[in-house]
Amino acid sequence: MGHPDYAAVGIYRSGQARPSLLSANGKVIVFDTPQMARHVLPLLGGGRIAAWDADKETVCFTPIDPQGVNRACILTGYDPYHLPAGLPLRSETRLRAWRNHVMWQHVFADCGQMRRRVDGTFANTALGEN
Repeated sequence: MGHPDYAAVGIYRSGQARPSLLSANGKVIVFDTPQMARHVLPLLGGGRIAAWDADKETVCFTPIDPQGVNRACILTGYDPYHLPAGLPLRSETRLRAWRNHVMWQHVFADCGQMRRRVDGTFANTALGEN
C-alpha cells in the first residue's frame, strides 16, 4: 500500500484543456501532503496574482502567460507505487530508488543532491543531471 497522503500537481498551460503532471527533467514531482503542494503552488505563478477555489485545491494565475502555468490543481491520494493504467509512466518499485518520480524538496530546495560541475554550474543529481 502506498503513502495515502502523497499528492501531485496538475498544471495547465495556455490552451490546454487537460492538465499535465508537474515534472522536472521528466520526473513527476511528488509532495508529502496536499498541504505541502499548496505552499509550493504560488511559485508556479511567477509573481502573478493567485486566485484559489473555495477548497484551496485549484489556483488560477492572472494575467495569462502564453508560455507559463496559468492554472494548477492538487491531485490528492497520488500513489507512485500504484499508478492507474494508461499513464505515460510506470509505477515505482518498493525498496528501490524512484526512476519516474522525485520528491518536491529535491526540485525546490538543496537537500545535498547538488553537485558542482567543473564549469562552476550545478547539477541536480536527484533529477539525473550530469
